[in-house]
Amino acid sequence: MSNIVKELRKGNARKSAGRRPFPCVRDLLADHAETAPERYAILAPARRPMTYGALWTQANEVVFGLRNVGVRRTDRVAIVLPDGPEAAVAAITVAAGAVCVPLNPGFTCDEYQRYFDELQLAALLTHADLNSASRRAAQIQGVPVIDVSIRPNEGAGAFSVAGRAPQLLFDDEFASSADDAFILMTSGSTSRPKTVPLTHASVCLSADNVGAALELEARDRLLSVLPLFHGHGLISGLLAALAAGSSTVCPPGFDATAFFGWLTEFRPTWYTAVPAIHRALLAAADPYRQAAQRSSLRLVRSASTSLSSEVLDGLEALFGVPVIDTYGMTEASTQIAANPLQRPKRGSVGRPAGPKIAILDKAGRRLPSGKRGEIALRGPTITRGYDNDAAATASAFQDGWFRTGDLGYLDADRYLFIVGRIKEIIHKGGQKVAPAEVEGALLSHPAVIDAAVFPVPHERLGADVAAAIVLRQDAKVSVQSLRDFARGRLAGFKVPGLIVIVPEIPKGPGGKIKRNELAAGFSKIRPIQDDGKGVAPSSELERQLAGIWKDILDIDRISVDQDVFALGVDSLAMTQLILRVEECFGIMLSFEDIFDSSTVAALALRLESSKEGSLARPHDPPSQISRADADGAQSISIVQERMLRIERKLPGLPQFNLPFAYRLQGRLSIPVLEQSLAEVVRRHDMLRTVFIWQGDVPLARVVPDVDVRSILAVKDYADPAHTGDTRAKELLLVKAKLEAERSSLAPIDMNNAPLFRAYVFRLDARDHVLLLVMHDIIIDGWSMAIFMEELLKIYAAAISGAKVQLPEPSVQFSDFARWQRLWSSTEEANRQFAYWKRCLDKASPPFAAPKSSVGGELISCTLQESFQISNNLVTQLSAMSRDRGATLFMSLLAGFKTLLLLRSERNDICVATLMANRPQLRTERVIGPFANTTIIRTQLDADLTFGEALNRVRKAVLEAYARQELPFDIIAGRLAEETGLCPASLVQVYFVLQVAFRRALRLPDLTVRPFGYQEERSAMPIDRAWLSMTLKDTPSGMTGICGRKDDLFEPNTVQNWIADYTAILANAAANPNEQLGRLIDP
Repeated sequence: MSNIVKELRKGNARKSAGRRPFPCVRDLLADHAETAPERYAILAPARRPMTYGALWTQANEVVFGLRNVGVRRTDRVAIVLPDGPEAAVAAITVAAGAVCVPLNPGFTCDEYQRYFDELQLAALLTHADLNSASRRAAQIQGVPVIDVSIRPNEGAGAFSVAGRAPQLLFDDEFASSADDAFILMTSGSTSRPKTVPLTHASVCLSADNVGAALELEARDRLLSVLPLFHGHGLISGLLAALAAGSSTVCPPGFDATAFFGWLTEFRPTWYTAVPAIHRALLAAADPYRQAAQRSSLRLVRSASTSLSSEVLDGLEALFGVPVIDTYGMTEASTQIAANPLQRPKRGSVGRPAGPKIAILDKAGRRLPSGKRGEIALRGPTITRGYDNDAAATASAFQDGWFRTGDLGYLDADRYLFIVGRIKEIIHKGGQKVAPAEVEGALLSHPAVIDAAVFPVPHERLGADVAAAIVLRQDAKVSVQSLRDFARGRLAGFKVPGLIVIVPEIPKGPGGKIKRNELAAGFSKIRPIQDDGKGVAPSSELERQLAGIWKDILDIDRISVDQDVFALGVDSLAMTQLILRVEECFGIMLSFEDIFDSSTVAALALRLESSKEGSLARPHDPPSQISRADADGAQSISIVQERMLRIERKLPGLPQFNLPFAYRLQGRLSIPVLEQSLAEVVRRHDMLRTVFIWQGDVPLARVVPDVDVRSILAVKDYADPAHTGDTRAKELLLVKAKLEAERSSLAPIDMNNAPLFRAYVFRLDARDHVLLLVMHDIIIDGWSMAIFMEELLKIYAAAISGAKVQLPEPSVQFSDFARWQRLWSSTEEANRQFAYWKRCLDKASPPFAAPKSSVGGELISCTLQESFQISNNLVTQLSAMSRDRGATLFMSLLAGFKTLLLLRSERNDICVATLMANRPQLRTERVIGPFANTTIIRTQLDADLTFGEALNRVRKAVLEAYARQELPFDIIAGRLAEETGLCPASLVQVYFVLQVAFRRALRLPDLTVRPFGYQEERSAMPIDRAWLSMTLKDTPSGMTGICGRKDDLFEPNTVQNWIADYTAILANAAANPNEQLGRLIDP
């Protein structure tokens, strides 16, 4: 307690004496180490805190290590580290003894080479085990590399470099106030990057200005969610917190869901972010609103781009604290203006809170309050100029004022308002993009003769990068190929989200591109909706397409310029769109068409162009499935026949039982649930189907009526004596899971419909578990989503006394089965088989497996290991996938194939997976086992980059999708007959991604969520796969199950492969340009 009192007294004494900035980073660290050595400085998830005493010791070690390799205090050292405590500690400690140059870990090798050449580096500091683009660039440029080795058992951010200090260094070993502390990169109007040198005196003063504006004290704590290679996160965040003697939490990158957990775990008092991050937090906040209201935050700070009133209001309502909008830029050591805590003004970025601010006209004359002009700055926090660009320095500095290029005005109270951007820099979600650099990349394409890059409004990011392209005469280049070309030469955030082919670029008399004219042209073409929340459809076709996407994605609104992949579009959603577009417009799209036209507006243009016959599938459309009212025995599908033949050989076993369990919390009416089940069964013939044999031919028979009471069992486990007892409830849940497992193993009688059973386990009056045990012969994953949606809609309508609005299915699964048998003997089916025969020619299995019968497959032990992929990593993978024109499934599969390449040492990799196989819109709402096994074959090489491997996987998936109708059993049978290929060898490795319900399971007075018991996995599988990977999308990330044959792998192999797989995904998401062989250790 005495130590706390002493620290409070010291803090109060410094506050009462007036806030005086430290002259340099060295003095900041030394002062806090002397006055409060045990106070926390750096914290991070799953790491011990680093104290100020330890941070000072670390600074001495780093400076000593730099001197050991010949780095002087005026030399420049680049830091390339991922977000986290090491990046924070490295930035501060390197700055204490040299010039720190933090760089974006996402740059390509080409970008690093250009920047390294401009920066004249003395060294690169990066992870010892990071085989990155920066390391390759350093080797090419001859820049010495200093390896960072993390010390995980010490404080957060602790690391070792070359050598340790035997004692504290002399003061002259450290940088002084006049020395440069940081060199920060900023993109200018030319293709050359500009470097902004900032002295210790300027950054320490700016950090102190931030602390004064926010009234920071030692007891405050920052939650750092920004990258530290920009001044906002580095100076206005980290350095400001340290200057106040407070602590900083450094998580491994921003994660909107994890953010709320960090609030609880670390109890920060503030965070600073760009509007894109604020929007992401609001979007993820619903489950955490009560916790957010009770959080330890006392303020939220925003900078980099203007904060909309809607976001500001949302943040204040969410956290119940003031939101401080500010204005800053790299050339001013970040902070320029900030709203006072006690008197913020809506729409303003605040009053001067650093350099002096003036509003100048074009002639450089100062303008009075209320008059708009260019914002100009003067003061000790302003950079001395761009040290690699004398012309840009002369242009920016006039009569002692730094001209920002931003348009604004000061009101009578000296509050600054920003009304526009004069400079051409595109601010995309906190990242800065130089149009000239993007244009240079596009102009290097052989088919491009002119290009102009400009910003377009974006709902989430504030602005997006757009490009107008002029092609050479007769050039045939798609927008997607141009985007792919740019991805290979630019960091992901710089790649244009919108590319349009134009006949010419508008330019002025001097040849300067009229970017404002281009941007204005898009605004005229795409009017903003009346509610201001997106771009409204400008044609009936756009309106219809927007309606289709809204229905598929279960969303209320969509802007016609919005990238649908950012809204969560996956292969199932694309399949639904293709079917509906064919139904509505008679045009057959492909996955490639949707990738190339990922907005409503672009897709509308593509459909209009189809009038000229530019859109076609690679094969003829299948004949229509028609409804038949045949009585008696009916044909069954190919996959159903395979299951029945296995059942006949192994009767009375639960090998095809699929359990689906849901927890129902709230008021549940068992009679209404029973009636609802009966109605779903009535609607779908497959739920009233039994299977019979006529000789050696299996057939189906639909029974007219089913007594649902015979398959719904209610079991009461409630214990009134222990109501409210947490421990008793946990035991009840365990009991329910055990009972679900036992019930799932009971065989289903194939002669009595329906071929599923339903159980309700009553835990208490308002808590139940619904278990549905379905036979695989009547259902697939898509069908189960239909089953639950209809069940809950019917139940909700019955509870409310309304009539349910569900159209009757236009066809039934038996119609599809009959159609499939007929279609499989057509010329189109033969063309598909010819493709698969070529595709799988000389395919060899990855593992040498003994031949086995069905019985052998059953008794061969399959071991399963579960794992988790974090929501943060899933978000990163999704963003990387969108940037590269791929789905999340394709990226996950590419990662899995990379694992097989590196661990099996085979380049020719076949992986089996499932496709929906619903070839016509009429099958979209039909229940039945439509899903078809498909083989994805890819040739990979360890020297390929992950992006190149993803392109190959993407191509193979798209080709397989276009030929998914032919049943795998027919393909395998004909290949065995014609080529001798063993069918079992094709499915040795299986990969499946189970997509979560797209539509929320909502009921009045009842919450429905998955119970988590073995959902969608057979209770007792006959597993033909030697190795399988099953991933399931969940709100908190992805759950995974890796299964393997016990007699194939050594012990612990699966655990090691799971670790390798998650590492491959993480490294690929961070740097898709990394070679496959370098994604994990050999």
